Amino acid sequence: MLELAINGVVLGGVYAAIAICIVLMFQTLGTVNFAATTIGGLGAVATILVMEAGAPPAVSLIAGALAAAALGAAVGGLMLWRFGSADTTTRSTVTIVLLVGGMALGTRLLGSDAHSFPDAFGGGAVSLPGISVPVATIVEVVAVLLLAFGARAFLRRARTGVQLRALSMRPVTARLVGIKVGALTVGVWVFTSVVSALAVFFVLPTSTFSFATTTTLLIGALAAALIGMLRSLPLAAFGGLALGILQSISVTWPMMVNLNQMVPFVVIIVILLWWRRKDAWSESR
Repeated sequence: MLELAINGVVLGGVYAAIAICIVLMFQTLGTVNFAATTIGGLGAVATILVMEAGAPPAVSLIAGALAAAALGAAVGGLMLWRFGSADTTTRSTVTIVLLVGGMALGTRLLGSDAHSFPDAFGGGAVSLPGISVPVATIVEVVAVLLLAFGARAFLRRARTGVQLRALSMRPVTARLVGIKVGALTVGVWVFTSVVSALAVFFVLPTSTFSFATTTTLLIGALAAALIGMLRSLPLAAFGGLALGILQSISVTWPMMVNLNQMVPFVVIIVILLWWRRKDAWSESR
């Protein structure tokens, strides 16, 4: 059971990191980014293509992260240019279109074959009593917690963080008072795209990669973001880690054999029902 839980931390860390990106973008740009894992997945595709062309693994990983940053900048520029004054629903819908297009592109580039992915930590592990914990897992958990609490502190205390919060709440006023809306918008897209790509990089060495993998990661990340109610970065991080562990150990439950992939869906449904409870009670009165 403990070994399953440790394995679940790897997946949960990915959920948590991408959930943080989703919450961060919603809190700053007012957009629910459904294309987060797709952009990260395209960064992974770039890594694979560069590595298969003969580049060393380290160079390939850097190339993949840079590709994700470039994609994030391009998408951020597009959103600013065409949908800068659109509402949250419209901007979020655009990311669904990007999700579908990115899935088609990634599948086209990789084909139907599975591909191996480089491990930045070389499979190293730390031996503890009764179990061996991969170095990548430790780094991932520390990085996720630093990201969550660091991003929260940044939004609350840093001048740029305050400007980003103002951009989310009053975009027109933010422009009028001289806040650099364009640079901040593109910056958020670049940052979240790189983090999403790095999160995908963590989980892929544990299995062969096909682009459809990114879809399952998105569902788990959305569930974790909803655990944080699209507001709390730390809660989204802890929710993602807990969700990954729960999904991993659920394979030991007789009723969940071969159904552990359903765990994030169940969490999403339960949270949405709970979220809408006040409206339902109000209407019943």
